[in-house]
Amino acid sequence: MIAVGRLLAKLPLRLAYPLAAHVALRSGPFRALANDFFTYVSAIGITQEKQHALWAEVLRHNGMFFVNHFLHASKSEQLASVFDQSPLPWQAFLAQQGPALVLTCHHEFYHTLLVLAGLAGKQVYFVAAPEDSGPLAPWLLPHIRQQHANCARHFNGGSYLFRHRRTAVRQAFEDGGVVFSMHDFHAPGPGSHEVRLFDRGYQVPAGTVELALEYGIPIYFGALVWDDKAHCYHPDFQPLNVNSEMPMLAYAEAMNNFLRRHPASWHGWQWFSQFSDTPLQES
Repeated sequence: MIAVGRLLAKLPLRLAYPLAAHVALRSGPFRALANDFFTYVSAIGITQEKQHALWAEVLRHNGMFFVNHFLHASKSEQLASVFDQSPLPWQAFLAQQGPALVLTCHHEFYHTLLVLAGLAGKQVYFVAAPEDSGPLAPWLLPHIRQQHANCARHFNGGSYLFRHRRTAVRQAFEDGGVVFSMHDFHAPGPGSHEVRLFDRGYQVPAGTVELALEYGIPIYFGALVWDDKAHCYHPDFQPLNVNSEMPMLAYAEAMNNFLRRHPASWHGWQWFSQFSDTPLQES
């Protein structure tokens, strides 16, 4: 799919996206993981009649991801041309001066969301795992690094925060940056808090949220979704009212609502079955 994405990125998006979706439906890397997706959508109450259509949406969007991979560097204006910036929460986010925290999740277009925020003038930082930490790193590391480098061109002095993240996030806030971070995966440890998605629970660090509360800066939930009918991206954004006693509760509520609206957008279906179906002990 990487080679397909490189080739199709040379075409107008009206052609590139349908062709990439066509290829991904027939030979994309996710095709062997359908059972994991069906386990997830069944657990969140999606009827069987809708499940196969949603799976096709996952595959189509995965094909689009590989096109975007080659647009982020020097053809980002094509992405901006199909971005609907009109939703009021997004407009409020853009109007907000100074630092902010955006809690997001693993979804097909989160790299593109970062690029679009940078193109809108925000100084973007992204809290990320080290590039060589994933199971596919030995094979995909050059592409991962290139993806990050391509996106970071649009961060207006921001960067990916791979190590010493609490110190780096603090500095990013003090520099007036917008920090994006993900909290949709199980990472237990000191300071972790429980998040519940539907009837499943997991633990995740809340350090970025606690720092944002310490600095008194606005916190948002944000994701990027594709509208096939309108042929455009929409920012799914909302401000979060975060309680310092339960710092991840507002994020959990936003994620649950996001999954109800866009169940095929989240990549966490790949690990959803590993979440606990009983309440977890907060550390």
